[in-house]
Amino acid sequence: MAFFSLTCTADGTSLTTDVHILAKLFDGQRDLIYGGDEFDGLDRLGMRRDSGVDLSDQYAGGFLKCLHVDLKDFDSDRHGLVNRFSDVLHSNNIHHLYCSTFKTANFLVDEQDAARAQKLLSEC
Repeated sequence: MAFFSLTCTADGTSLTTDVHILAKLFDGQRDLIYGGDEFDGLDRLGMRRDSGVDLSDQYAGGFLKCLHVDLKDFDSDRHGLVNRFSDVLHSNNIHHLYCSTFKTANFLVDEQDAARAQKLLSEC
């Protein structure tokens, strides 16, 4: 299942997901969204993820995996937990992005780091 995070506020809307999903959703309308140079990487390869070709070694940066942490079982300060999780990943040289709600935290990590990140988070 693909990860996505959709946030809507009065100031605007933010959609975070895999670049291949964005490419499909906004095919022909890429100028409407900010995607860094992610689309350029797809265009250079001339391929999509669903083409049956494994792009993870060919595409700079690889793919992201989402590690979902359920915070409702933790009694301590949830804000402190997310900071602690982030510090553990950072101190182990795992680049990540996280978004959290009152009850959950989602960490996006490079696919190649996902197993190690999951192990580190489970030890917290």
